[in-house]
Amino acid sequence: MDYLTATPHLVEFLKISNLNQYLVYGSYAYCYYTKQNIAISDIDIVVSRNYFGDIIKSIDEYKDEYEVFDTGKSLHINIKAFSEGCKEPFGFSVDSYEDYFSSALNLLDPEIINMDGYDIHLMKISDLISRYEKDSLSSHPKAMEYIKKVSILREVLKKRIPPKSSDKGGIPTCIVTHI
Repeated sequence: MDYLTATPHLVEFLKISNLNQYLVYGSYAYCYYTKQNIAISDIDIVVSRNYFGDIIKSIDEYKDEYEVFDTGKSLHINIKAFSEGCKEPFGFSVDSYEDYFSSALNLLDPEIINMDGYDIHLMKISDLISRYEKDSLSSHPKAMEYIKKVSILREVLKKRIPPKSSDKGGIPTCIVTHI
């Protein structure tokens, strides 16, 4: 499923789960930042493990639509309508902040985007780059894919940050404030 097609399902899940301290990351965030509408296998969301019980409780009312698997570190929530008869189910991977991320990641400082009239909290592009860099250095099966994503995201980030007015493209100037 591509990220634009997945967006209404993400919005519905966020409304049902009533999350307010979360970050959407992974391929969904990558697609948003790069404007590439590539296929994604799931939507990655990071929350505090403290919210797992609340998420499971809110999803329980919709058990005809969702199937939940709790690994302790992640909740894998499959959308039944897209999972039946498919090799790979489609849904959400809700990952524990405490188990998968460093304390440097701030869940309260998202990049907020409005999709389908709903505010979605995305992981900031610099944090997404850091995440992909970390995974590319590990024995992660998608390490080579992550290296490519880092390169593309860095180019996007360069375009988003305007050059400083003192930057004329030559040798940087220094101002001495103490002698």
